[in-house]
Amino acid sequence: MKKALEAAFNNLSNSLNLANDYFGFGADMDLSSDDADSYFTNSVTPRFNSNPLKEVLLQKYLAFYGASGESLEAYNDYRRLLALGQTDFIGLQNPLNTQSKFPLRFAYGASDVTTNPNVKAAYGDGSYVYQKAVWWAGGDN
Repeated sequence: MKKALEAAFNNLSNSLNLANDYFGFGADMDLSSDDADSYFTNSVTPRFNSNPLKEVLLQKYLAFYGASGESLEAYNDYRRLLALGQTDFIGLQNPLNTQSKFPLRFAYGASDVTTNPNVKAAYGDGSYVYQKAVWWAGGDN
């Protein structure tokens, strides 16, 4: 886990520096291995000793920041946590989640809905993503 955390720090540092260079802020964003080691020792280890699964998933979630294209994996992890009744592992702060607005599935693409009248008739405005689970999560399709 420590090596994964160091890799996440390095990746985030690279992403921040790329953005920094692109926008010309002129600052160096260096998250060194010493920073990662200090964070691991002082913050991660005590929480890991208390609840290993929660800490691993939290660190994985945090590592996705700046990791292009990993939001799908974070979404799937969160859905797995929902299935296990472990929603407190990663507290999402979107106020719509408290109004049953967490998507249970992906929507059909706009082109599918606009070009296929059968899809549009069956799925309407797309709000089905909040009510209809996929088949493996108890849904019917």
